[in-house]
Amino acid sequence: MRINISSKHLDLTPTIEEFINTKAEKLTRFFDRIEKIDVKIEKTTHGFTAEIISDIEHHDPIVSNNEDPDLYASIDGSIDK
Repeated sequence: MRINISSKHLDLTPTIEEFINTKAEKLTRFFDRIEKIDVKIEKTTHGFTAEIISDIEHHDPIVSNNEDPDLYASIDGSIDK
């Protein structure tokens, strides 16, 4: 499984990357045929937006979005969805 992380209007630190990787790796507990996970983080005027796109073998991509004033809470919310 490959995890791609991209950010917009935000510097990606190793701490943020490690947090995203540990959270995204847990998604395989729910579905083991995930081929690729794209995580997009954006700083907006109201806080942060996290979008996770899961590419699954023989299935349509699963997309989840979450917006929160806290970066880590927006990532957690998107993972929970």
